[in-house]
Formats: sequence, structure tokens, C-alpha cells
Amino acid sequence: MAAQLDAYANKNSTAAAGPERADRRETWRSLQRRAAPKLVPCLDQLREKSLGELISVLEEYLLSCLRDKQSAQEFLDRLPDIYDSCNKPIYERPMIAEAYAYIHMVGRYCNWWDTFAELLAAGWMPMRESGLRVLDVGAGPGPATYALLDFSRAVNQAVLDVDDTGEFQALCTPRPDVVMVESSWSMSNFVHRLSEERRLGGPYEATFDDFFSLRLVRTRAMNAELRRSLTSQIMDEWDAGPIGPSGFFRRSTPGGMNRIAFTSA
Repeated sequence: MAAQLDAYANKNSTAAAGPERADRRETWRSLQRRAAPKLVPCLDQLREKSLGELISVLEEYLLSCLRDKQSAQEFLDRLPDIYDSCNKPIYERPMIAEAYAYIHMVGRYCNWWDTFAELLAAGWMPMRESGLRVLDVGAGPGPATYALLDFSRAVNQAVLDVDDTGEFQALCTPRPDVVMVESSWSMSNFVHRLSEERRLGGPYEATFDDFFSLRLVRTRAMNAELRRSLTSQIMDEWDAGPIGPSGFFRRSTPGGMNRIAFTSA
């Protein structure tokens, strides 16, 4: 079912290039506020279903981690750490991610799902036809990411179930592209293994482990260094003088290189 929903959303997004979606005048906020009263009952049911599935998978996974007396004792030893020392460097201790998920995963998953539902009802849920790109910083075991992916899938399902006239089909968007940032290898590994158990297509790891070194937009100095590097490469490959590559940049990019915002993606 998840694959079918994602395929439908991708097809619907592709159709956005056609005349019907291209001429849509209604804002995302207006569309969400009109659709929410009709979608909410279905979304509430899907919330319970998604939550039940998460709890079931989490329970099975945690039980599989308690292989022997030692692992069980390590798990029990981590519970006080989570309650008393969560702001300290404890996140590479044995069974720390499992204990953290046991305590916090379900509650925070529900909090994030309910936040997205409130945003949708108010018309403020970020959406775009090509799908959201999201940065989850300090992702931990992934409750926010899992909630967003499941909520997005639920919106697509609710539209299919409720919208007989097709007036809300624009709300069917592709699966969000989530980049997770998490410094703890244990947390990242937990996400990978839990996602394998969920069998819903990831996420499978944290993409970055240090948010403070992440540069989403390059500075002017970084752009200048990139320009010098590219100029050198073109001179070597094309046997061109420095005027040649500079002219290439001016023709290819109106205003020159320093007007381009480079992202890390």
C-alpha cells in the first residue's frame, strides 16, 4: 500500500506540469483549510493505525535486542541515564538508543504527528508539488522523521479515500525527502535497523553527524574558491586561457558566479 501511495503521489506530481495543475490559483493555505474538515476523521483513523504499527515494530525490535542477561541489564542500566543525564555525553553507551526509544519514541512521534495535523488544519503545513525537503537536526531515533513520513502518507491515503470529486488531489505529494543530522552513531544505527523492520523505505541513517559544520549556502569566499577551482579544471581540460573560462561563466550564469547559492545537497 505504501508503494502504491508513493507511486500515485509521484504520478500526481508529474501531472502538475500539465495545464490543470499549472493553472491552479488556490494557495496551499486555502486548500488545506478547505480540505481539513473532510480529511480529519480519516486522518485520525490512520493515526491510530500508524501508531499501532510503530508500537508493534518497536516492541518486536526491542525484544530482539534483549538477547541475553547482559544485554537486558545494559538496557535497564541505561534507563536512569535517559532520565537523569540526557544532556550529557551518554549516547555511545551500550543500549542507549534502545532505552531512549523505549522512553521517548512513541510520545514524541504522537506529538509530531499532532503538530502536523494542527498545521494542516490551520493551513500552515509546508507543502509543495515536488515534495518537501526537510532537515531533521538532532534526530535521535527519528520520531519526527517517522511521524512526518507517516503523516504525509496518511494525507495521500485520506485524499484517495474521501475526495470523490478530485478537488483536493493537489494535496497528494511525493514522499518527503528527509535529511537527518545526528551525532550519535548508536542513534543512526538504531534508525537503520528500525527502518528495516518497518519496511517502508527508510530512512536508513543520519546523513550528517555535525550540524555546526554543515553549510547550506556557500559564502562569497567559498564561491570564489569554487570558481578558481572550476576555472583551473577548464583550463587544464580545454587548454584554454583564463579569459575563456571566465567568459564561459558569464554566458552560463547571468550576473556571474557570485549570484549562485550553492547548497550542500
